[in-house]
Amino acid sequence: MILYLLRHAQAEVGSFRDDTPALTAAGRAQAEHVAVLLGNAGLRRFLSSPARRCLETLTPLAEARPGATLETEPRLLEGAPLSGLLEVVENLDDEPSVLCSHGDLIPELLGHFQRKGLETLEAPRCEKASVWIVEHDSRGWNARYLAPPDSKVSPPFSP
Repeated sequence: MILYLLRHAQAEVGSFRDDTPALTAAGRAQAEHVAVLLGNAGLRRFLSSPARRCLETLTPLAEARPGATLETEPRLLEGAPLSGLLEVVENLDDEPSVLCSHGDLIPELLGHFQRKGLETLEAPRCEKASVWIVEHDSRGWNARYLAPPDSKVSPPFSP
């Protein structure tokens, strides 16, 4: 299993409990950067929170893959329970997939993977437009972090 966990890019200020905030100009540039960064990763599935900021973050990457479809998945929405996200992950059928979600769910999922054997992550972060690449195979769990292009220091999450 190879899973790319993408946090949405920078969005306009607004109520983050609804799906109306769009990406800022900087956020659109971050989304384009992610599309270039992961364009050759062999991704087959693109699942996004229904939140506009997530859809706008993932669209450039999905559009770069011929025949790819961008699927909305309510279990990736901010505030959704981890159990729903785990169901999504279990149903991916080992396809290289990217999930675009939020700053609450991605750290929860990484914490779950740590409890399953992912070794302690080096300075784990979850900045906007960042990507965690999580791999699981017969040797165990591995993860690495790809910071956004305009990375600023953010506090680490605690699982």
